[in-house]
Amino acid sequence: VTLSYSSYTADTVYSGSNRWNMDIPSKIAAGLNYRSTKLEVGFDYSYQNWDGAFEIPEGQDISLAAQQDYRFGISYTPNRFDLRSALKRWTYKAGLRYSDSYLVKNGNQLHDAAVSLGVEFALRKGSFSTVGVGVEYGERGSRAASQVQERYFNIFLSLGLFGKDYWFVRPKYN
Repeated sequence: VTLSYSSYTADTVYSGSNRWNMDIPSKIAAGLNYRSTKLEVGFDYSYQNWDGAFEIPEGQDISLAAQQDYRFGISYTPNRFDLRSALKRWTYKAGLRYSDSYLVKNGNQLHDAAVSLGVEFALRKGSFSTVGVGVEYGERGSRAASQVQERYFNIFLSLGLFGKDYWFVRPKYN
């Protein structure tokens, strides 16, 4: 279980010749994670209330609200020590995320939702270095009529060198 809390911070933002104050609100986040030899499942939640963080100029159809993020992910490795099948050593990953933006346009809060799939595999047999490939499809904006809406598609590539804890292992010999 992971819990985090960030404190209130005030900041000043410059916009041309105008100067206005902005209060960055506190953020509360919590997460749960389960891990076994084959399966890992995680869930994260965060909340940040932007209402009143800064003044919106008059005549704008934008207001501020609370931002909430929900993230869920799962990864599965059939048998990371299998010597015969490379596909059983691969780690298969999937994730979902949904967030309510802090922006409200014409009374409709903007949203962002996405689904992702990926795979991670060792560079060679017995190696701790990995390569990962993933794709993500999502929508952001509002589904209300005459509102901004965007659909997007991302491709990810990752490179993990020497495994997860290699840098923190104390050498036996100097």
